[in-house]
Amino acid sequence: MTNSPTGEVGRLRQQVVGCREEVQLAREAADKFARDLEDLSAAYNQLEAHSLQVEAQLRDAQLRGGGSGRDGGPTGGDTGGVVQHGGGVGLDVDHLLQEARAATRQEVEEEQEESMHDLLVCLGQEEAKAER
Repeated sequence: MTNSPTGEVGRLRQQVVGCREEVQLAREAADKFARDLEDLSAAYNQLEAHSLQVEAQLRDAQLRGGGSGRDGGPTGGDTGGVVQHGGGVGLDVDHLLQEARAATRQEVEEEQEESMHDLLVCLGQEEAKAER
């Protein structure tokens, strides 16, 4: 008889060891994904802070460089977000900053969602392996 209880126990122990190794690898992968997600979040926060800083510098420059226009009024004052330049050409700087900020936010959120999805898929696969 080749399938002795001792041989069966040894085979099962090997399977348990293999499953534990797979679970450990899954945990390490989950930890890596979590670190990556934290890094993305930190990068997003830095981008947001930088964006706010640049916006503040822009507004400060507008106020300082506004001077007076031909009619004696300020050219860099409240023009509904439109900055007036020498030739009267307007650029909606606030709108452009908001669009850039929204695009960056959307991109980071998509990357975070993709990373989370990958993590969940990996964990599900490893969990299914461990249950076998």
